[in-house]
Amino acid sequence: MFHRIATVVLAGALLVVPHPMLAADPATAKIDALAQSLHLDETFDVMSAEGLNYGKEIDSGLLGGRGGAAWDRTIRQIYDPVTMLDRFKQELASNLADSDADLDAIAAFFDSELGQRVTVLEISARRAMLDPAVDDASRAQLAQMQAEEAPRLRQIEAFVRANDLVESNVAGALTANFAFVSGLVEAKGGAAALDEADILAEVWTHEAEIRDQMETWVHSYLAMAYGPLSDDDLAAYQAFSESGPGQALNRAMFAGFDRVLTDVSRKLGFGAGRILAGQDL
Repeated sequence: MFHRIATVVLAGALLVVPHPMLAADPATAKIDALAQSLHLDETFDVMSAEGLNYGKEIDSGLLGGRGGAAWDRTIRQIYDPVTMLDRFKQELASNLADSDADLDAIAAFFDSELGQRVTVLEISARRAMLDPAVDDASRAQLAQMQAEEAPRLRQIEAFVRANDLVESNVAGALTANFAFVSGLVEAKGGAAALDEADILAEVWTHEAEIRDQMETWVHSYLAMAYGPLSDDDLAAYQAFSESGPGQALNRAMFAGFDRVLTDVSRKLGFGAGRILAGQDL
């Protein structure tokens, strides 16, 4: 299922070790099988590439291009896809267990021909949009669909609402930004000068900007990803996503991504703060 938690660098003020799980555990085996069905290894490879690009933006912006080899090592360690995936699978297992989700029903959908096709399309589109030219083209396509009031756009909007994709991603981005700035302040030793309330207030001033960005990105991405699907296929996917098992999986995955990317953002902020603190000496 589609999820994206985006971190937006704040303008102005700036803008895990996984524990082993027993392979013999039946619940763990089901989570491992679900992870394979969802192609989570590929998802986290793409997320790692997105993160490395974001790290380069931080270097050229916040760090003034002075991050060097130390910053490169930092972001590669933070965005290691295997580490992120291991942590996510722990969170996913815990979240699904707490929700008493029907794992068999979830697996049945994503092991089906439609489930596999949807998953591959989502990952392929996200990987393609690492290229700024493809990202721009997807936004242009969305603008054309909006101008023409394309019927497919209504389906996309219904899917977004059913899965709460904009709200969940906005909340995740705000949380990640809070974690980033908190890590930055901690590393620079500025906790006394900027407390949590100050950080929260600064982060919240960018809520409207983040929401606008997320609205556009979510819709342009889904329009591109689901373009090859028939209307009936997309309707069937939405029907699953609105079912009990589909909603349980959606909540569990968003919570898992939130936890992983909050940790990542705090480490990223702390790493950037340490470099800035060294430059200030």
